[in-house]
Parts: sequence; C-alpha cells; structure tokens
Amino acid sequence: ETETERVTNRATAGRELHAAQAAAQRVAQKLLLNSSDLGAPVLLASLHVDSCALQCLATNFGAVRAAAISNVHLVYCVPPLAETSLTPASAAALDGNLAVVRRGAVPVSVKAQHVQDAGAVGLVLINSDDHAWLPFVKTEEDQAAASKTNIPIVIVPKSAETALSAGAPATLLIETSVPDPQPGLS
Repeated sequence: ETETERVTNRATAGRELHAAQAAAQRVAQKLLLNSSDLGAPVLLASLHVDSCALQCLATNFGAVRAAAISNVHLVYCVPPLAETSLTPASAAALDGNLAVVRRGAVPVSVKAQHVQDAGAVGLVLINSDDHAWLPFVKTEEDQAAASKTNIPIVIVPKSAETALSAGAPATLLIETSVPDPQPGLS
C-alpha cells in the first residue's frame, strides 16, 4: 500500500464513520420526536467504539436503567441473528463483552436471552435499515423472555455497522431520564 492509498483509505474510513454517526443521530432524533406516540419511554444511549461515538436508543425492556459499561469489546455473534443458542466459541468470546447481533424475524427478547445466557453484558442490535425502530414486547412468549433480560439493549441503524469493528474496545452509556426531543424549545 502506497502513502497515497493509505491517505485515501483513512479519508474514506473517516467519511464512513461520519456518515454512521450522522445516521445514528438522525434515527435517534426521529424516535425522540415521535416518542409521545410510542406509549413507552425512549431512553437515549451512547455507544463509544474506538474514536467513534454513536447516539442510539435503548429498548423499553431489559436493563432499562442507567448503565455505564466500559472496558469491554464488541463481539459479533454466531449465529449472527442469535435466533438460537450461540456456538460454544461465540459464547466463550462473548463472556463479559457486548454482543453484536443483526435484526431478524426472531423477537429481540429471545436474542437478548441467548446472548445473556452466553455471558454478554449488553446487546447492540443492528437494524436492517436506517429507519427509526424500537422493538416492543408483543406476545406472552416475548414478555416471558423480556422479564428474564437483565442486560441493556441498544439499537443502531444499519449504516452505523461500519463503526462496529469486531473486537474493538467499547463503552456503552444509557441515560436515566428521557431527553427533550427538541432542546431549547418550550
């Protein structure tokens, strides 16, 4: 790799991280603006990965309280949707770290239970697109799984995945109060 290629690659990576941060902020702000329509609190979270800070939202179940998780790493799960129990190697790598899982047909509460059983301290769910979305507990089965979930769950938009490097050091912060969707406006 030449010096020119290194500079170009760094510039491209910087643009991708900036785009990921901007997309995450847009999605979070859209949900905050519509939070009164959701019928549940919307909690703002911040996921710091390397030098990138992503604004994201926490679910209304799981560890719905202030959380500060640091000195952990991002671990992509196998299977990637966490629709079943994790492989032994994935579970071993996940112990004490943040699980990264993709959205799919399986309820988030079930995914959370699988990663929690493997020892994860939190779940980062990558949405399938960049639209605003928060999972809610809908069925009795979901409610049963959600009631056993003791880890924080945050959702990031699809484009934010570029900032989520496997093995990267990470910090997750969840605020206890619901932020004002339009600061400065009364």
